[in-house]
Amino acid sequence: MTVLHDLVIFRDAQPAGSTNASICSALLSNLDAIRSMTIDEAAERCFTSPASLSRMVRAMGYQGYADFRTQLDRDTRDYFFANRVMPRIPDQSFHPGEEYFNQLETLLHTFRAELDLEIFPEIAAQMAASRRVAIYVGPVQEAAAVQLQVDLAMGGVDSALRRTPADQAADLALLDSRCFVILAYQSGTASGLTFTELLSAIREKGARLLLLAPEGAQLPTGSADYLLRFPSTGTAMDHFLYQIFFSLLTLTYRTSFLDRPFRP
Repeated sequence: MTVLHDLVIFRDAQPAGSTNASICSALLSNLDAIRSMTIDEAAERCFTSPASLSRMVRAMGYQGYADFRTQLDRDTRDYFFANRVMPRIPDQSFHPGEEYFNQLETLLHTFRAELDLEIFPEIAAQMAASRRVAIYVGPVQEAAAVQLQVDLAMGGVDSALRRTPADQAADLALLDSRCFVILAYQSGTASGLTFTELLSAIREKGARLLLLAPEGAQLPTGSADYLLRFPSTGTAMDHFLYQIFFSLLTLTYRTSFLDRPFRP
């Protein structure tokens, strides 16, 4: 999920004709210009005040307008890459729906052939024995991770979901050798830390680490206790694979530690 998605979701949750709904619509209509504007310039373009614009982006969960604009600039530049559903179709004689299913079938076949299912029971046991499971994923993978959190809670294991780089960096202070971390590969920085530095910081805390990463990602040797790679297409199809990862983690943990009658 990107700032663009956040704007649409936030706008649709507002009363029709409200100030915030109007600001969101104006922002979405002027993305290319606003991503380089100061808050005063952006407020003028949106026919509102800087104070109203600042309050709205904070209500959306951003630290302030500067944080919002930085992420808006990144997501606008990356939009056509990050949000394509599938690779471009070179031969337009194909029906897009048919090509979509063909691409997805190939992706899942490769994913299944390369995935080591034998490692999941060990990962489930590590989570069950942990004091806390920290899940560092982006907004896209967040929905897939929530069910795992529910099952961990039912098993008496505390967990925390951190979806933004800033929140992940801040959460490092809570890690220790009794924690288990699930980390999804990300580009860019987390509050000044590169991804490699974030990995190193987790390892320094002594926490067990499961890393989910595309096959082409450059990772330090021995960067994780458990490394699960996937054949990335660089499109939204990758979201399916993240969901499969978390579904497998949930099913394995549930089968091993929850599939028993509750005591009255």
